[in-house]
Amino acid sequence: MLSTKQKLYYASCRFGTSILLNIVQVATIYIYNDHFNLDPFLNGVGNAAGKLTIAFSGFFFGWISDILPSNFRIGRRKIFMVLGAPLLAFSFIMLYIPHFFLSVSGGAIWSVFLWLLTWNSAFHFFYGFLLTPYQSWMPEITLETERMEVSGLQNTANLLAAAVGIGYSFLLAGIFEELGGLQGIGGLVLVGAAIFFAIIEIIGFIPTLLSIKERPANPPPRDILREFRVVLTNKNYVIWLIGQGIFSIGLIMVTSLALNFVKEVLGFTTVVKCLIFGALLFGTAMASFILWIKFAHLHGKRKALVVGLSWMVIVLPFTVVVGKLPLIPTDMQGYLFSIAIAIGLAAYYIFPYAIIADIADQDERVTNENRAGMYTGFNSIPLNIFQAISLGLSGLLLEFGKTGLMWLGPVAATFVLLSIPIINKGHFDPFMETTKTVTTQTS
Repeated sequence: MLSTKQKLYYASCRFGTSILLNIVQVATIYIYNDHFNLDPFLNGVGNAAGKLTIAFSGFFFGWISDILPSNFRIGRRKIFMVLGAPLLAFSFIMLYIPHFFLSVSGGAIWSVFLWLLTWNSAFHFFYGFLLTPYQSWMPEITLETERMEVSGLQNTANLLAAAVGIGYSFLLAGIFEELGGLQGIGGLVLVGAAIFFAIIEIIGFIPTLLSIKERPANPPPRDILREFRVVLTNKNYVIWLIGQGIFSIGLIMVTSLALNFVKEVLGFTTVVKCLIFGALLFGTAMASFILWIKFAHLHGKRKALVVGLSWMVIVLPFTVVVGKLPLIPTDMQGYLFSIAIAIGLAAYYIFPYAIIADIADQDERVTNENRAGMYTGFNSIPLNIFQAISLGLSGLLLEFGKTGLMWLGPVAATFVLLSIPIINKGHFDPFMETTKTVTTQTS
């Protein structure tokens, strides 16, 4: 059981890493398309490669962190944090400074593509290296009665990070438009901010590494094929893998093309408008985040997630008409749309950590073998393959310019809709009755 301070330390690791991930997901396609002059299709391919990389990186290092002995000197989970935090930071910086090493004019398309391919893949490789062992630690250091609280704290850190990362990305878009792009203040901001956020990410892991000890655990056998069979015979886990992968196709398309949509469809090209859009997105997500937790405590994580996904199916198709509706001012339509989208995105972000941790914990209680790394890491394979498909589709939509961006919503909503009957078949609350009993007794 963790103290309140330890819960905060553990959850705060997500802040720096999520800032980096949000910037990569939201700003990379935009920057490489508009300012590094990369062909849209190659842009989509380069970004998709990162998702394929993290799929296998997360799985492999999750499994490795499982089978390392519990008496490993630094800690079988901690060693990946000690090494991974600075390596992730370095690859993030390199992703945004190709103009320091090569020409980014139209004639240098293949060198820019190779730079994106290399450093986007490196970033996602080290993200899996770092975050999978970190997240695999959760069921080992928390009780089921505190897991939603810890997940809530993690997602609070994620939402704060999203506010910073997405807000910075929108701000950067405005700065590029108003202050001269790469050759002006925009170029300085791009490099300086990359270094600043990289430092924040590294510092965020220090309190956790110093304050939380790893507990002894029974590692599973080192037979990786056996471990495959174990996790893939878990019905609820397989349902989660498929359902999460499908709805992620749609929702990653939304986040990766958000800047392009805001700029091209809504016409928000000033710093002020971009910041208002981002602030409304963040504020609504924070409020919705609290509501989704309460809903899940009462009705379960599965039902809450299904309701959140259903909301997204209703809201997303409005990308076709937002900004064109009569009576409502154009800017106001964009702001209202950001609020509506944020409600659903909050549900998308909040539940995965707790669902995987509960599945891994329940498995350990049955088998007396700790394979949280396998459950967390294997999840990254189908998830990131699906997300790679999503980024490839994002590149194709970008080829059609404003028209493609307007149809982003209906395309994304289709995948979200397909996932709902799958998610609805899963049982993702194995400790719900226990948690309710404990909560009632303590209150």
